[in-house]
Amino acid sequence: MGAMSFKQLFAILTCGCVALFSCKVSAQTALPTPAVVSADEAPKRFFNFFVPFRTNQVALSPDGKYLAYAVREKAVLSVLVVAVDNPAIPTAKVAVISDEQATPMAGIKDKENRPAQIRWMGWTSPTRLVLETNRVFPTTLDGASPTGIEDDVLNSTGSLFINVVGEILAFDFDGQNARSLLTPRNIREGIPFSSGKQRQLARSPHIVDFAGDDPDCVIVQADGIVRPNNLRRVERFKLNVKTGAELIQHAIQWMKSEPAL
Repeated sequence: MGAMSFKQLFAILTCGCVALFSCKVSAQTALPTPAVVSADEAPKRFFNFFVPFRTNQVALSPDGKYLAYAVREKAVLSVLVVAVDNPAIPTAKVAVISDEQATPMAGIKDKENRPAQIRWMGWTSPTRLVLETNRVFPTTLDGASPTGIEDDVLNSTGSLFINVVGEILAFDFDGQNARSLLTPRNIREGIPFSSGKQRQLARSPHIVDFAGDDPDCVIVQADGIVRPNNLRRVERFKLNVKTGAELIQHAIQWMKSEPAL
């Protein structure tokens, strides 16, 4: 065998070093066996991404003495009131809505509940708290068909119904005098139907703001159904937060409904 050249010797030594280094690295940095997730457990990995917030609303009374905040306990949303100088002991805890009450009426196969929400909350006085929830009030129309209303309000059985959202509630700092002040069934709108008759349909109420000139009232907006000309009737009222029975007309106008994107 002839003498080995410098290039051949260098190549042999390089290959040997690389092989030895690879063996050591493989022995020291062996990758762990990946965890196996069953088909039943896989969806639960993302469950926490879709859990509703435990609290997302808070309101301080005008005199700074009481703090109200929302608290979710499983499927029920409540409002707790605490005294600022003694927050450890709540002065009131009132359950205001559940996920089941916030879920629109739909087909039998639609079983997933919609999260309950408090859409507005504020103190109209140092001791009176008012709030608005997304409670759903389904209205069944017994097969009647309103003029210009689309077929997407038909349920899986072919009966006509409309899901109208919104309830306004109020109670005192100590949980007393709690009452439902306004629901869609209290503020209806006359709609012409294909039969030639006019029927009263429920409308969705929304709290717009405080009534600055009247501490016992809030301004409420009632949105009507979109008509064939793409307009809806919008009314604003003063709502008495103590009695709930007094609706004082504030303004009426027609607004154009923008098409959904």
